[in-house]
Amino acid sequence: MTGSPALNALSLIDAHSIRHPERRAVRFAGRTITYGELREHSLHLMGALRARGLGRGGRLCIIAANCPEHYLVYLAVLRCGATLFPINPDLTADEVNYILSTVDPTVIVCDGAMLNRVQAAAQPLDRQDRITTFDALLSRSVQPTAPES
Repeated sequence: MTGSPALNALSLIDAHSIRHPERRAVRFAGRTITYGELREHSLHLMGALRARGLGRGGRLCIIAANCPEHYLVYLAVLRCGATLFPINPDLTADEVNYILSTVDPTVIVCDGAMLNRVQAAAQPLDRQDRITTFDALLSRSVQPTAPES
């Protein structure tokens, strides 16, 4: 061992965001997020998730279609010291209910299109107060840059 610090996803992104904040980190469906924005968003989301009670050892379930917000939430969950449980959005309400009852998440994140389905799945478990959306979490953060032309 050389005694150098361990490299992980967060330390690499943070280092790159300092050296090259303007470089593209994520491109998805014409949207771009730079390394600087990636770090900024994940720090803001970390604060929003901590305000909802997510901390070290906590569990966050995410159910949504593929989108850049998945990655932002993933990084924020890592920053909180918590564990991410992605849930396939094509599962039935009963299947989602089973996963939620098994995982017992501190926070459940979904996109707006999934909100009613997630609320229905969480209702028998009395976990509706744990549900939030990407939009609600990101409302405190700067939105990703506009689509590329």
